[in-house]
Amino acid sequence: MSESHIQAYADAAKDFLAGKEISAGLFSKIALPDVPDNIALIPINGAMTKADICGGMGTRSLTEAINQANADPSKSSIILYWESVPGGQVDGTQIMADAVKAASEKKPVLSAVSGLMASAAVWVGSQSSEIYATSMTDQIGCIGVMAKLRNPATASNDTIDVVSDLSPDKNAEFKDVQILKDMYLNPVASLFQDAVKAGRGDKLKAGDKVLTGGTFIASEAKKNGLIDGIMPFEKIIQRANYLAKKQNSNTMSANKKNVATEAEFPFKNVLAAAKVEALAPVEEGFAISEEALTTLDARIVALNEAEASLATAQSRVTELEATVAEKETAITALTATVAEYTGKKAPVAADPVATKDVDPDPKAKYLTSVDAEAAQMAAEWE
Repeated sequence: MSESHIQAYADAAKDFLAGKEISAGLFSKIALPDVPDNIALIPINGAMTKADICGGMGTRSLTEAINQANADPSKSSIILYWESVPGGQVDGTQIMADAVKAASEKKPVLSAVSGLMASAAVWVGSQSSEIYATSMTDQIGCIGVMAKLRNPATASNDTIDVVSDLSPDKNAEFKDVQILKDMYLNPVASLFQDAVKAGRGDKLKAGDKVLTGGTFIASEAKKNGLIDGIMPFEKIIQRANYLAKKQNSNTMSANKKNVATEAEFPFKNVLAAAKVEALAPVEEGFAISEEALTTLDARIVALNEAEASLATAQSRVTELEATVAEKETAITALTATVAEYTGKKAPVAADPVATKDVDPDPKAKYLTSVDAEAAQMAAEWE
């Protein structure tokens, strides 16, 4: 638990001991992970009721929070955090769903499921821009309407569940109160189904199969189109930021439409090579546009050509170094010969008569061309 969460608990305890009123939504907020300031995080936990109850906000307060986040220019996106929500009271649900739909038309609204999003929660959550489970064991569904009644015919006043005819899989053993079904449950169930169809649209892949009250594990919910994917909450934050920036970049040029923020993408070298600021977070990792792939491919080709040119240059350098070494060896030998001849004394002039038939330098005919060249250099130096 973070320091801010601990401080929130401490402040709440002080207010309680001082007799002050504690916000009903307090305990649903302080146990959540931190999100950036530009994202509005709205937690929903436990059964949904219209009024606030201890431990969570009711649909009235939640609707107000959604509307405030929608109107707040500092909030670029909204995340609804559904934590073990089994459903709830019909009254107030459609109003909250309408608020989510209105907000999603202005900025990205993502639903994050933690544990369970069922019944009334699906009615509201289906109006989000996207829905994600945070665990493979999360459950989503139970689209249907039922009423719980006391049965005065029994001595113990046992309760019975009356289920809409449009929700046959929702506790199907109680079907004998047809008037209640016709007057209330069936019309509300029809509204519920229409809302889910409108909210999910073409994403629903199983048709009416998912609308009859069944509840599905996360992988099945994704397959049926009830949710968009399964990813950890931290990645949902990345997705929310990406969608917000994508929505705000509709007027940007084509090569900028795939941009999020560089801070959210850890592979900075890829971004530089692709000439984009970031790539879109998706369930399996990150999405990359065809344009960015083309840029990357061109960069790779250029890099391969540069590496080939470098290898050729390095080979040439090796050849030149060998030639230089060979020349340096020859220069060293020539320098030694020059030094040898430079160190000798000049010969004494001979009597031209006495030496008429004498060879003035009997060794000269044995000198090599190098020796002759060295002797000439020595004479010039003197």
